[in-house]
Amino acid sequence: MYATVLTAARHTANVRVSFPRGPMKSILDPSFRYTSSFNTNLHMTFARIRRDHREEAKKAVQATIGPLAKVSSIVGKTATGR
Repeated sequence: MYATVLTAARHTANVRVSFPRGPMKSILDPSFRYTSSFNTNLHMTFARIRRDHREEAKKAVQATIGPLAKVSSIVGKTATGR
């Protein structure tokens, strides 16, 4: 599906293709820095990505459970508040 969108965008004039993380950076952009495959440690890169995903998932769960943790059950309580 993504390839179809890119192909259609290439054939349409004045269309800027946007990727999930925003527009793709050009190699002509002065802030672009090339990293050779020799200097890339894929094991560490994927470990960082997995760690980031775990942290995001944990934050999402905490955001969902946080308000629920403040609610206490009234089942089994007596009129005296015990």
